[in-house]
Amino acid sequence: MSPWLKDHSHRFGVNPRRPDMPAGCRQGAGSMPGLHGSKCTVGTMAERMSVRELRDNLGRRIDLAHYTGEATIVERNGEPRAVLVSYASWVEQQNRPASAR
Repeated sequence: MSPWLKDHSHRFGVNPRRPDMPAGCRQGAGSMPGLHGSKCTVGTMAERMSVRELRDNLGRRIDLAHYTGEATIVERNGEPRAVLVSYASWVEQQNRPASAR
């Protein structure tokens, strides 16, 4: 764990027993292998917010995506439009065969 994250882990809900795995991650069915060096169920770790809310909290949401793997579902007029995920998650998704997506 980086020194910065160690000092700020309380902000991001990092699992103290498994610093490579965010709090709330669990292994098992429906999880994404390889994320954070383990399996992490992303569906349980997504927060929904409007474009305006995201604009006001963008830096924090980027940090949460990067350090904890927490996704942000971005809505406009109550309809999901996009998802903010970590770069590592996105790269992993791009490297999967199209049939596995």
